[in-house]
Amino acid sequence: QLGALDGDQWGALSTRQVAALTAAQLSKLTTDDLNALTPTQFAVLNTEQVAALTVGQMSKLKAEDLAVLSTAIIKSLSSTQVGALTSDQLMNLSTAQISTLNSAQLASFSNAEFAALSADQVAALNNAALAGLSSTQLGAFTADQFAAMKTSQIAALSTAQLSRLTS
Repeated sequence: QLGALDGDQWGALSTRQVAALTAAQLSKLTTDDLNALTPTQFAVLNTEQVAALTVGQMSKLKAEDLAVLSTAIIKSLSSTQVGALTSDQLMNLSTAQISTLNSAQLASFSNAEFAALSADQVAALNNAALAGLSSTQLGAFTADQFAAMKTSQIAALSTAQLSRLTS
């Protein structure tokens, strides 16, 4: 029955109605249905609901919808869900959202996704997450991104990670 709703109908749902959708119902929505939700509607989704979104759904979400997710929800995303995000989607995450990513989530980034992070986003990465990256992953950061890192971030890197970086 929900599958019969069109984009206008999805957009007309109240935030209370959207919040009442089950995780199972959300996981069955098409990407067009999900993208018909407004950022205000998307902001009421909880951790369980967002956890039910598939890789295909995650990869097609509008950046402005991702931007309204709480830091708790971003932190709870699986590494597979984070890995499905595009560079454009990641570039639109706030520094507060970026700071919650753990090493498994960061490990799902492609080199292009690492390179797409802004200097402010790189500076927001937590030390433990950076320390968990491989030297290959660290090698994807640009010189400008390394320059944006805080001293505590650089100090968190291992000697093995540092020894493999280019000069």
